[in-house]
Amino acid sequence: MVRLVISDNEGATTVVPLLRDEITIGRKEGNTIRLTERNISRTHAHLLKQNGVYKLRDLDSYNGVTINGRRVQGESDVNTGDQIQIGDYTILVEEEAAKVAPPEPPAASKRPVTPARFMMLSDPSPGVEFAFPTERAVRLGRSEDVDCPINHRSVSREHAEVRCTGGTYSLHDLGSANGVSVNGQVEKEHVLKSGDVIELGQVAFRYVEPGEHYFFDPAEVARYRSTVVGKQRANLKLAAMVLGAALVIAVVVVMSGGEEPIAKETVTPLHGTQPAAGATLADDGYDKAVNACRSALAGMRFAEALAHATLALKVRSGASDATACQTQAQSQYEEEQAYVRGKSALQAGDPEAAYQELTRLSPSSPFRSKPEVALATEQAARARLAHAKTLLSSNRAEAVRIAQSVAAMTDAPTSIVSAAEQLLSEARKESAQEPSFVARSAPTRGSAAAAPHATHAARAAPATPRAAAAPSAGSTMDVASACLARGDNDCVIHALNGRANSAQELGLLIETYRAMGDTKQAQKNMAVYVKRFPTARRADAYRRMLELQGQ
Repeated sequence: MVRLVISDNEGATTVVPLLRDEITIGRKEGNTIRLTERNISRTHAHLLKQNGVYKLRDLDSYNGVTINGRRVQGESDVNTGDQIQIGDYTILVEEEAAKVAPPEPPAASKRPVTPARFMMLSDPSPGVEFAFPTERAVRLGRSEDVDCPINHRSVSREHAEVRCTGGTYSLHDLGSANGVSVNGQVEKEHVLKSGDVIELGQVAFRYVEPGEHYFFDPAEVARYRSTVVGKQRANLKLAAMVLGAALVIAVVVVMSGGEEPIAKETVTPLHGTQPAAGATLADDGYDKAVNACRSALAGMRFAEALAHATLALKVRSGASDATACQTQAQSQYEEEQAYVRGKSALQAGDPEAAYQELTRLSPSSPFRSKPEVALATEQAARARLAHAKTLLSSNRAEAVRIAQSVAAMTDAPTSIVSAAEQLLSEARKESAQEPSFVARSAPTRGSAAAAPHATHAARAAPATPRAAAAPSAGSTMDVASACLARGDNDCVIHALNGRANSAQELGLLIETYRAMGDTKQAQKNMAVYVKRFPTARRADAYRRMLELQGQ
């Protein structure tokens, strides 16, 4: 099912499942989704599902609508992963798979669409999710060193552990002060089932199975709280009767060095700050926002993570936890947007644009494994190679340049790279059968009187570019292109080394060094390129290559 994750500029997030085929968005009452900021028009946008595809229309709003940074003109398709911007609201389009019983046991290599997880139902962070991997146990507690930190004074530093054995998850109490209960019953160990309500101290969670379709419902929090209040009232008389005994037990626990119960536990504020008199640690909302940021990061909801981090930094400017979460969310968000733009370009039939966007992804990016990355690389390489072949007879220099760019695509299929290298080899053979460039070109550059002298010099040393005097600034690229057309890489380097003044000339010098296998010189010139032309088309690619080489 498709859902919209709506975040405002204060970090508040709302999840809206798309249960209807037609949705209206605006400030006026009566809209399906009502956004109340002043920069939202009364009837701002319209979302309609047609033939299984959602289409977004801007209803002539004052501030407009953008999808992945592009202004919507009229009507535009909306796909999973798209980011919609309406005024101060960021809307991320997500799809969560419904729970479907498989017809047969899945292969061991297949993993569920969504992992098993705990959904927090109560304070301090209702709606936050803790996902559980299958390959290792996960610890929950108040300590920042555990896998799932829970900032509540009723939770022990290492409170409980979730383990996975043969695809079944179980919950284990780690000797906590305030215990673990499942569906109202105190448990030391429990095999988790869908819908189980777990309490760690006073913090309640719902267990969601792998692949289960479940959206957080704020009303569930109210129902849970009313149940807790009723249970507390029912136990009030019993609590009064055993109060004396409880105090004695508390003293014994303290004297024995065990962990203190909630009534006597001392809360140490984070970052060395002291809360205001009478305030608790989570009063300012900082810890709730940081935990929500971490949870969103774990779920790859990067726009939502950014919104929570921004809110946390408004509460505590410069705080290290929030800053770290914001930095990671910003980096992942930018890569997500590059992936979304690349995917959109690929769907629009522009593999070259898709390839340029997807090469922005870092080698460690989780989006690198997406099938669109390999598909865009393959299609862009094929298109370039086909173009080079059509130019071979009319513009050999350009054909060679394009073929070299294909040969340099490290992620392209081996067959396409081999075909590009074969084209380069054929171009060199054809060039070797033609008269030297200087003998053919000298009469067109100099005066008629100088032409015989140039021709004589060419006969004396036909293979060296020194036969032509050091080229002027205006002829450098001409000389290099002619060398390239002959397949003479040494000639290209002699023409450009120390004379490459433009991004095009320096780029050709770098690619020639790379084609010759001279990595050291290629990297040296890449560093110059990035410094002199930081916004040029190839700058990002060269910058990444240098980073990979540790330069």
